[in-house]
Amino acid sequence: MNQPLFVVAFVVALLAFARTLAPRACLLARAQPAARFDRLGARARRTALDGLGQRKFLAGEQPSGIMHALIFWGFVVLLLALITQFGRAFVANWHIPGFGPDQLLGPPFFLVRDLLEAAVIVAVLYMLHRRLIAHTPRLFGLGKAEARYRGAPHWEGILILVLILLIMVGGLLADAGRLVAYNIHGNERAFAPLTGLVAGALGGLAGGSLLTSLIPMLSGAAGGIDIGALVGQAVGGGISGAIVTAIVGVIMNSMRKA
Repeated sequence: MNQPLFVVAFVVALLAFARTLAPRACLLARAQPAARFDRLGARARRTALDGLGQRKFLAGEQPSGIMHALIFWGFVVLLLALITQFGRAFVANWHIPGFGPDQLLGPPFFLVRDLLEAAVIVAVLYMLHRRLIAHTPRLFGLGKAEARYRGAPHWEGILILVLILLIMVGGLLADAGRLVAYNIHGNERAFAPLTGLVAGALGGLAGGSLLTSLIPMLSGAAGGIDIGALVGQAVGGGISGAIVTAIVGVIMNSMRKA
């Protein structure tokens, strides 16, 4: 992967992201100050239960509430995986300190990462089914409001779900491709059942020779690239800034319409 190109793309995405947030930051700066450090115990409890614990969604309509919570929890944990992919854009086999294959937090993280990737993929597919096929009512008992909701375009929500799905599948392919390219076993495969399963399927393509033969061609040098970094940068790394920018743009347009 061309590292200078990666850096340029990432910087451009960050600038676009900053440009999107700047007007909102100005509005917040003009707002009246508020007491935000009183009742620290109550605030921490609400943050833990409603923010991290997703209490509202777990107590609401099911199973959509649980699916929403799974997507949120998945992104919280998989942020570590995304940071790892960014690091590998510059250093092959880089890991967050403490999360290496033979370090204390590595094996548990591999297992949780795989479980949450699978959970988020299932949750996103369920949400897409609700929006595109089932057309589940959202405003129960409010006929006119429900009719207006059904008649309005909701492509923004569908786009966000598709982007989330791409990030999850991209991360999974990145990790699985890396196991194949470097013939990695040990904890990195043993504690990642889903990644190991996908790696086995990829390795079955001519015994993995198809992937390994593509590496020099794509990198322009014999064996000079990590296939995990290649896929990860393309899906979960190199355009992740653009994905974030797109999501923020969608949210901004939705706020303007509201």
